[in-house]
Amino acid sequence: MKIHNPGDIDLSPTALRQMVEQASLNLDPREVLAQEAARRSQVAQQQSLEQSLQSGAGRNAPAVISRNEPMSRGGGSREMASPESAAAWRERRSADRAGEGRRSYEVDPTAGRQQADAPVVAAGPTAEEREHERSRLARRLKLIQQVISECQALELLNVDVLQMSGYPGAAQMLLAKRRSNLLWLGALLCLGVFLTALMANLNPWLAGSLLGGAVLLTALQIGPVRSLLFSDSSYSALQARRKSLEAAALNHIRMLEGRNGLAYQCQMMSAEFEALSHRQFGRLILLSRKGLLLKAMRHAGAIRLYLRYMMLSRAAYLSLKRDYVTINHRLRTEFGDLQDNG
Repeated sequence: MKIHNPGDIDLSPTALRQMVEQASLNLDPREVLAQEAARRSQVAQQQSLEQSLQSGAGRNAPAVISRNEPMSRGGGSREMASPESAAAWRERRSADRAGEGRRSYEVDPTAGRQQADAPVVAAGPTAEEREHERSRLARRLKLIQQVISECQALELLNVDVLQMSGYPGAAQMLLAKRRSNLLWLGALLCLGVFLTALMANLNPWLAGSLLGGAVLLTALQIGPVRSLLFSDSSYSALQARRKSLEAAALNHIRMLEGRNGLAYQCQMMSAEFEALSHRQFGRLILLSRKGLLLKAMRHAGAIRLYLRYMMLSRAAYLSLKRDYVTINHRLRTEFGDLQDNG
């Protein structure tokens, strides 16, 4: 079907549809063509303005709402400003910057900096929060006082006594025992050869020399005589030193443990110092609770284990004493008004 087109205008499908609708309403097709041409020019003008805005010419120009077309309910119809209105708006904006300052729709670049430089005033704690903090510190202070009173014997800890400096080791004791056995063996051999020579009527000089050697080897077992010839201690002297050091350490442990068992009382600090609850101290703590700790101290390893536990306990005790001073000072200075009111 051929459509009459006197103006030789290329009609779009939308225009053709509108023409059919207008023809059904007995409207003039020329008016429909004029409306279509006006719409196309408006769309082309909007596209050119958007391109100019993207290139930077009208980047800051605000959108202009058309007064001739009402806003639709779904989102409304909105037109962009024309190039002439954008140029006029820029001139007015430059004049406002020069004389009257910034408009309400312009952003001040120094506003964020001024807000950042402004001092931030933090809201102080409320009365309920201060009372809650004061009660928490008071409970903490009371617990520390109890621990200090129970573990006060840690201040008397003598590390040198429990460390047993100069305690003979196992290798030193074994070497001294071997030398002592050799001396006794030499003395017995000399005495045996002397008796044999005496009974067999051998040379008296040989018999006398063997008797003198037996006496000399026997005399070397005595500490003062041995110190004249050798610098190392005898086996008996090392044994005596061991016993004296162990006796001093056990007496000190007896004084520290007392009736309540100091090692067991130090477990009050294990909640904050987990090293005190290590499994290597489990048997020691159990014996201290039962009062059988001194009977189990039979060798130097047990005494040194007790020393290690006591040193950890004293470090925790001193830390709690510093906390006691700090908390007491805070209660007097920061929460003094609440205590007076209470």
